[in-house]
Amino acid sequence: MIFRTAEQKADLKGSFCRPDRPFFAAGGCHVLTQAFLDVAGKDDWQALIIVPHPGFRGTHVFAANDRYAFDYHGFTEIGRFRDHYFEKMNRWFTGWSADIIVLDISTTSEEFCATFGHRMSNKFYEDPGPRARAYVQRFEFPDDV
Repeated sequence: MIFRTAEQKADLKGSFCRPDRPFFAAGGCHVLTQAFLDVAGKDDWQALIIVPHPGFRGTHVFAANDRYAFDYHGFTEIGRFRDHYFEKMNRWFTGWSADIIVLDISTTSEEFCATFGHRMSNKFYEDPGPRARAYVQRFEFPDDV
C-alpha cells in the first residue's frame, strides 16, 4: 500500500516512471486488474474494488476468485489478502472500514473511471496497458486454480 500526495498524482511522468510494484499499487491497480482478467481468460475471476467508508482513503482494485486475489503482490489466498489489507489500513487510520464491491464493468472503462475516480488509460503519461500485461505475465497461476 502506497499513498501519494496530490502533487505526486498530478506529476504524470513521475507517477508513470515509478517501478512496477509502486505503480500498480497506487495509481494503476485498475489497469493491472483488467489486464489480468484479459490475460487470464478464466470465467471464475472477477474484478472487485475496496471502497473506504466516508472520511477515509485506501481504494484498491483487484481480481479474485473464490480462493485467490491477484494484485501487484501477485496471487494471495483471498482471506489472507482481505485480512492483511484491513489490518494494515487500520494501523494507519484508526477506525478505517470499507466495503468490497464486485464490479460488472471493465475497470478501464470510462464508466468505471468516472464512478470511482480512476484515471482513464489515455490520461496516463504513456499507455499503461502493455506494461500491465507484461507484469501479469511474470506470475504463474497457483496449481489449484
